[in-house]
Amino acid sequence: MIYANATRNFEMGTEPLVISKLLGHSDINTTLRTYIHVLNSLKDATAGLTDAFYTEMTSANATDNIVRIYGISS
Repeated sequence: MIYANATRNFEMGTEPLVISKLLGHSDINTTLRTYIHVLNSLKDATAGLTDAFYTEMTSANATDNIVRIYGISS
């Protein structure tokens, strides 16, 4: 239960120091070593989203994409 809660907090963007304190770790490095795989998977997911965004924005219909995503009308 504690592991799942800490993992969910990382996924929600809670600062590692806050999670470390909530878990009662005396040192943030303990938290980071324990949950490094969660941080790596979040990094990979973010990189994938960023790649997809830039791919879509640089496609032939980039202006249409901007209008669709942001609701901008000319």
